[in-house]
Amino acid sequence: EIQIKTGGYEAEFGGALGGVINVRSKSGSNTFHGEMNSQFTSNQLNPRPRGFWQASPASASVADFFAQKEDKYRTVYPGFNLGGALIKNRLFFFQGIQPTFSRRERNIAYAAPTGARQYTTETIQQFTVSRLDWAATKKLNVSSSYFWSPTRVTGGLPNADPLRAAPTNDQSLIAGYIPNNNFS
Repeated sequence: EIQIKTGGYEAEFGGALGGVINVRSKSGSNTFHGEMNSQFTSNQLNPRPRGFWQASPASASVADFFAQKEDKYRTVYPGFNLGGALIKNRLFFFQGIQPTFSRRERNIAYAAPTGARQYTTETIQQFTVSRLDWAATKKLNVSSSYFWSPTRVTGGLPNADPLRAAPTNDQSLIAGYIPNNNFS
């Protein structure tokens, strides 16, 4: 559950200025419940990019129409979640995972002497939530949540216009990792 409040919020949010974003994850119950799912998309399911006018590489005062060739790509979103009781009426858990696996290939027919080249980029994103709820007494509940969502990228894609100069660096060496986790 996600709540976005921009004004007139309750006293529990104190003297917040500007706005409040409140995220609450799903929790377990006395019975086990779970689900599995998968989604995907690819260039075969979508239209190619629309063309546009841009400045000519030969003369900035002349416009060229550029219609980019469609990249080959696929993205897969598998996932599952499971929740239940570790100790009936006392200790509950919930675990959900939804990673994203993307691959994109771009073929660019540069003018001589470079010639045609293929570039590839791959992205892996993890979206994981873990929650543990403990009913210590009838009036005391303790909850903890952990969110993990790092992103790893390998390979780079240059501009798709073959009239532009080919990149001079090795695009396959471009990579990055963005760690992201939160515990509450």
